[in-house]
Amino acid sequence: MEHLIYREREMLAELRNYVFAENAKIQRLKAFLERLEETHSFVDDNVGAFLGHPVNSYSLIHRYYKDWPRLEFEIQKDSSEGKIVVAIITFPALRLVYVEVLQ
Repeated sequence: MEHLIYREREMLAELRNYVFAENAKIQRLKAFLERLEETHSFVDDNVGAFLGHPVNSYSLIHRYYKDWPRLEFEIQKDSSEGKIVVAIITFPALRLVYVEVLQ
């Protein structure tokens, strides 16, 4: 049973780290969303005038070729890390329970 307590502490630390990382990811997503919403609030119905400014045009192209792919990569990377955390939490704990029961 002592092994279970120690293993649970390790799993708790892994879960805490995962939750911290997910919160940080959500904060980055929120910041990106807020920047886009602010930009689009200036566009309104006058898209031609907005895109007529070279900085706005450059920013739009930059977002499509740099920011959106980076964001997609970050989301995919973090979800794969989440699967690893689930594996760390689930399988070793079950294996230890079976070992304790068999002994």
